Amino acid sequence: MKNPKVSILSNFVNGPWGGGNQFLKALATHLHNKGVYTPNLLEADIVVVNSKDELQYVESLKKEHNKTIIHRVDGVFSIYRGPEWLHLDQQVYYFLKNFADGVVYQSNWSKVRHRDNGSPKHPNESVIYNAPDSSIFNTTDKSPRKNGAKTRLITTSWSPNMRKGFSTMQFLDENLDFDRYEYIFVGQSPVKFKNIKMIGAVPSEKLAEIIKTCDIFITASENDTCSNSLIESMSCGLPAVGLNSGGTPEIIKEGGKTFAGCDDILQVIDGVSEDLQSYIDKISIETFSDIGKRYYNFMRKVHGEK
Repeated sequence: MKNPKVSILSNFVNGPWGGGNQFLKALATHLHNKGVYTPNLLEADIVVVNSKDELQYVESLKKEHNKTIIHRVDGVFSIYRGPEWLHLDQQVYYFLKNFADGVVYQSNWSKVRHRDNGSPKHPNESVIYNAPDSSIFNTTDKSPRKNGAKTRLITTSWSPNMRKGFSTMQFLDENLDFDRYEYIFVGQSPVKFKNIKMIGAVPSEKLAEIIKTCDIFITASENDTCSNSLIESMSCGLPAVGLNSGGTPEIIKEGGKTFAGCDDILQVIDGVSEDLQSYIDKISIETFSDIGKRYYNFMRKVHGEK
C-alpha cells in the first residue's frame, strides 16, 4: 500500500492560542515534512478531526468522498466545563459511533472518563499523548539554576478558565515564600496577582525562552486531559508540580510530584525544589518525532484495514 495522504480538518490560528490548535499545527508540519500531508481535504486519503471541530462536515467527507476519518477526542466537556455542556459530549459520541474509522484519546484518563460518560467503545482506538514542537520546546539553551538563587516557578495558560487552577495560584500568591521563590505566570488570567509576575500571552518561540529561564512548572488545572502547557515545559527540562487530576499524573510520572490541594502544595513545591536535579533526570516526555510517527502508523493501519 502506498503511503496515504493526510489532511486535518481545523481552522489553524497563528500566534498564541489553545493547546489543540498548537498541537495540530505541529502535527501538520510533521506530516508535511514526511511528504504525507495535504491541506486539501478532498486530496487526502485520511482526515483528522479534532473532536468538536466542524463535525457536520465529516458526514460529507465520509459518505460522499469515502475518506478515512480519524477522530482525535478532546476532554470531557461536561466535566471540564460543566454539566450544561453534556450535549456537546453526546454530539461527539454520535459522530464517533457513526463516522469515525479510528479514535485517538489524549490520555488513559480521558479514555476511561469518556467511556464512563457514555462514549461507545470503538474497534480501532489508541491513546497517544500530545507533544510540542520539538524545534521550539527543547532543552537547548536551558538556563541552569544558579547556586543561592531563588527557585523560579512558572505557570502558563492560554485559557482564563478558573478551572485552570487560578484559585490555587491565588493561594500561592498569598502564601508562597517569595524570599525563596520567584513565580512567573504567562498567558491570560481572570485574576490579578500581587507577588506573581504576570506576562501576557506570547508566541511559542518567546514562551519557550521564558520557560527555559525557570526551574519548576506548576499546574493546578482540574480534569485536564493532556495539558500542552505541562508537556511544553517538561520538554524544556522543567520538572513539574501538578494537581492530582485528569491526565496530569500520567504525564509527570517520576519527573515531578503531584499534590492534592492547597493543604499540601507548599510542601510538594519545597520537596521538588530541594531535590531538583533528581526530578530533572527522571523527566520522560516523547519528542514530536515519536508522537508524529505513532499518529501516522495508527492512521495508516486504520486506513489499510478499511
